[in-house]
Amino acid sequence: MPRLSICVCFAILIAACSVRPALPATLVYAQDNQIMTRTDWRAEASALEFSPPDGCTIRSLYPAPQGAYLAILLDCAFGPLTEVADLSGGKFGRPLAEPVDTRFLSWNAEGNSLYLLADSLGDARVLRVNLDNGRVTRLPLPASTYALACSPDSQTLVYAQTPGLGFGSELWIADLNGKNARLLIAEKEYILALPRWSPDGRQVAYIQMPDTPIPFPPGELWLLDISSGERRFLSAADAGRGYAPAWSPDGKWIAFVGREEAAPSAGETAGNPEGRIYVLETETGARSAVSRPQDARVGAPVWSPDGTFIVFPLSLDGKMNLWAYNVTTGETTALTQTGACCPAWIGK
Repeated sequence: MPRLSICVCFAILIAACSVRPALPATLVYAQDNQIMTRTDWRAEASALEFSPPDGCTIRSLYPAPQGAYLAILLDCAFGPLTEVADLSGGKFGRPLAEPVDTRFLSWNAEGNSLYLLADSLGDARVLRVNLDNGRVTRLPLPASTYALACSPDSQTLVYAQTPGLGFGSELWIADLNGKNARLLIAEKEYILALPRWSPDGRQVAYIQMPDTPIPFPPGELWLLDISSGERRFLSAADAGRGYAPAWSPDGKWIAFVGREEAAPSAGETAGNPEGRIYVLETETGARSAVSRPQDARVGAPVWSPDGTFIVFPLSLDGKMNLWAYNVTTGETTALTQTGACCPAWIGK
């Protein structure tokens, strides 16, 4: 199969010792394939000068934990492509030649390195790209790795791998360079997906779903204690659509997309198979449903940096927009009206 010459775009610092300027809490999202920002989510949006390659559309946005970098995952004719923007200067970096497709996996805690799955259908490999010096490192992880998350202290990786459909999957832990790996979980009949570290680095939330060719099977939200290895079932969850669980900044709550219906709120009716956003308290397991219009379809939620709001995409009558849920009041509000996707928060 011919190999396409694709670029992984990234921003690079002028000096390795430079400190990334902090941004105020900013909501970043996509509208008409442009990157939009709001320094105050209630204010008018500003557009960045971003032009995706021909034939590519924005799929997801991943902000760095610190600084002002934003990873942009694109769907292209040749496969996924990851680019990185520097929002502090409104720049989209210089290209790093890679003759492969690239899919974003994770940021490190400092926000100056990102992990990519490259050439997933060929010479599959996990790469770490350092944005300070441009160095690209191939990690000694299995070619069958499909998910990865870096711990909040940037010392540890958890990653999931599978030999293929029908063989189940495994969750592993390794040091930052992918070495000294040890097995955490082995499942013969399930796929372990979308691992997400708790803010204190003690637990990992993940989605478990049947290892089946049936698309969008019912899934489950689980919690793994890294030290003891103990696992705890939390809730039924949506699966197969890439909706990751989202930890609140204080680590007390997890927001996720659930498949089963709770009792309808005023003005709603039950029976929507597309699910809704739930907010679950990790200690007690108590959960509450986020209200949304009837017959709407929701996407993955993201927390505001102060933990007071959850923003999520919602599709209604064939159009997707962003909605915000006030955690304190329980109020749900539409943020956009003309079409938008892919919410992300950057800065503090």
